Amino acid sequence: MSTRDAIPEPWRSFLNELDQMATTTVRLDCLGGFVVSLLYGWSRPTADVDVL
Repeated sequence: MSTRDAIPEPWRSFLNELDQMATTTVRLDCLGGFVVSLLYGWSRPTADVDVL
C-alpha cells in the first residue's frame, strides 16, 4: 500500500483535488495531529490538516 492510499477519506479526496488544481509543484509539509494519526493510528479530537 502506498502512502497516498493510507490517507483516509475525506483527506485523500481533498489532497488529490489540490494535486489536480496545482499548476506548479507545491510542497505541503503536513504536521501535528494529522500526521500522528496517520503514522500511529491514534485518534484525535480535531479534523484539520496542519501544513507548513
